[in-house]
Amino acid sequence: MERENWIDISKGIGIILVLLGHAGPPFDNKYIYGFHMAIFWIVMGYCYNPKKYSNSNYVTYIRKRYSGLIVPYFGYTVINLFIYGIIIGLFTYGICDEYFLMIGKYVIGILIGGNWQNICMLPNCSPLWFLPAAFLASIIFHGIMALPKYLYYIIIGACVIVSSINSLNGFIWLPWNFWASILAIPFLAVGFDIKQYKIITRINLPCSVLLCFVGMLAIFLNPCEVSFGAVELGNIFLFFVGAIGMTIGIMGISKWMHHCIVLELLGENTILIMAYNYLLNYIIRYLGKFITNNQNYFTPWYMICFSEICFFVFIILEKERLNKCKSSIEDLR
Repeated sequence: MERENWIDISKGIGIILVLLGHAGPPFDNKYIYGFHMAIFWIVMGYCYNPKKYSNSNYVTYIRKRYSGLIVPYFGYTVINLFIYGIIIGLFTYGICDEYFLMIGKYVIGILIGGNWQNICMLPNCSPLWFLPAAFLASIIFHGIMALPKYLYYIIIGACVIVSSINSLNGFIWLPWNFWASILAIPFLAVGFDIKQYKIITRINLPCSVLLCFVGMLAIFLNPCEVSFGAVELGNIFLFFVGAIGMTIGIMGISKWMHHCIVLELLGENTILIMAYNYLLNYIIRYLGKFITNNQNYFTPWYMICFSEICFFVFIILEKERLNKCKSSIEDLR
């Protein structure tokens, strides 16, 4: 099946919003965090194809999602542990109890999926909390898709109710961001229904812009700064209107754009960018202080984002070039 470029454009917009949200002032993260993760959940649901797995059993699907999400999770977190935890930590703390305690904390954090009681325990790569949650959400969603339609919608509604109660009171902590995966399931369902009912092909550009306006208004009215990972949602109605409205609007605008090479490259490589976003932030800020010889110097957000986008585009293009060279060599053989 031909790849739909606008899907990568949507994800590219989403990952740029992630970079902006992590770049520091002057952005009010409330307006980014209110919907940016919903883009990835809804696009994941949109891309889900039950016919592709109709001849496979449930275990086969779990293995496929494990290799696509959990293997990269462990790979990237271990790389960050080596660079940030072991090497940079050694220069920062030296050989001492604090150094070994920090490494131990990071190892535990990697094994439990990143967060413990809303405290990030990953080695400066906290965006990767998304991968264990995406893994759990996708395999649960695949399971409920096999149920009768009425049961399917009951479970989706139950996920909304559970997430609402969790946001108000908080449930017992569970590893691998389990409660975030429960929150993700309704968004997967929304994405799947968007594709089933061909909603993106039916909305034009003015309608997409209007949806973005309505979504942003809902985020503005929501009294809480949303956290998808911690399941802190504020007003549940405004939360879902804001997240879904903004996402469908962005998907419609992406469809209208049709082609944008930079956004497509970024959208195709969101896991790579999530993996090294914080590490690059750290390096760029350190270089800013070193170059200016001022430990109080704070690198502006636009320099951080521009530097990261240029770096990631360069790395992605180099990776594609090397893959083409490898394919050419194999063809010659």
